[in-house]
Amino acid sequence: MNMFKKISLISILLLSCSAQKGAKLPPPPQRIIPEAGICQNPKAGKNIRITKTMADSYNPEIIFTGRDILISWIDGFGRFPAIKTVRIDKNGIPRSIAKVLPHKATCKDQKFAVDENSVYGGWIEESKAVTADIGKPDVKTVSRGSEVDSVAVGPYGALVFTDHGKLYFRCDGMLPLPNRKGVIVEPEPLLVSTGGIESPAIAWTGEFFAIVWSESVSKGRRIVLQRVTNNGNLFGPKVAVSRTSGISKSPQITFNEKEFAIAWTTSFTNEMEDNDRYKVFFAIVKKDGISPLLTRQLDFKGSAEQVSLATSGKEYALAWVGSKKPAGSAVYFKRIDEKGKSLSETIKVTDDEPAACGKPSIAWTENGYGITWDDSRFFEGLEIFFSFMECNNTDTADLEDNIEPDTASDSENSNQNELKEIF
Repeated sequence: MNMFKKISLISILLLSCSAQKGAKLPPPPQRIIPEAGICQNPKAGKNIRITKTMADSYNPEIIFTGRDILISWIDGFGRFPAIKTVRIDKNGIPRSIAKVLPHKATCKDQKFAVDENSVYGGWIEESKAVTADIGKPDVKTVSRGSEVDSVAVGPYGALVFTDHGKLYFRCDGMLPLPNRKGVIVEPEPLLVSTGGIESPAIAWTGEFFAIVWSESVSKGRRIVLQRVTNNGNLFGPKVAVSRTSGISKSPQITFNEKEFAIAWTTSFTNEMEDNDRYKVFFAIVKKDGISPLLTRQLDFKGSAEQVSLATSGKEYALAWVGSKKPAGSAVYFKRIDEKGKSLSETIKVTDDEPAACGKPSIAWTENGYGITWDDSRFFEGLEIFFSFMECNNTDTADLEDNIEPDTASDSENSNQNELKEIF
């Protein structure tokens, strides 16, 4: 082949791989932001059974889509455990039939997120991270990774996953324009961090993402935060969120237009009895902060091993599984302010005495909080339950008059520097 033919072939290949002339990348979608509110005088509604299957249903997740409540869970009935979803209103009345998402193997650890364009799902199937745009009529899945053990999902098609102890990120903002054949070539995911990483979670401001996770440190685990831009670049320093010794894990994160709130559990195996060794911690990191504004141990009696966090835009709310004495557990709810201080009494959400309950998930829905969990009260295996936390239930004394004494402990506040060169 002569030089002219070689140059011509290279030119053709480059043209076929390049974007069409004049094409522009689409802007990011708008966030779904529920109307902000204050949930005074909250009252737990009755426990509504969402599932009734011949096998375990477990690991529920809840999101508010802007129109209804989407609950997902793992359904153990069938050849392989699968992801099921259903849309309900605040009374637990279905607005859709329960759907099984496409799968070919055992599924677990599902997460969901929403923006103006769609609802995004992600989960682990065998050892791969699988994502799907479930807002489309024809749901198609995409697999990534090889030894994935945890995932998180955000708006804008964001996926965070751990593979061989490394943390990776991708979102639709990283996608290039279609080439001249109309094909969008997915770039490699961004390597965010390494080092024994577990349990990532993600929040989106519309401008950038904030990812939190638990990572290995000497004599325990800590919670850290890293920001990532919409086009897939690390942005700002890694923020050490937790400040106590112990094993800090399972962080949750939410954003209220000004700040990120993070909640997690820390176990102190050498200091406390087994039924009282898990404590809930709470931290605030400003949108442009490079260190926590505060880090606080919340004052909950008993052991709180699993926690979920939501914001109404004007307050925060927690749902957690707490131990009971002499044995057993229940799902609890509490409102707190931006300093982690109580705004209302602790409310027991579970209205029965399940032998075991777990995996609470909470979401603000504009007029109250939806809470879902799994429990075994009917001794038929685990089933999914839902309760709606109604607001403004009395016209007289606010239940906040009976707030429990605040004896939680603050960590020492640090100087709050800001990412002034960015914002």
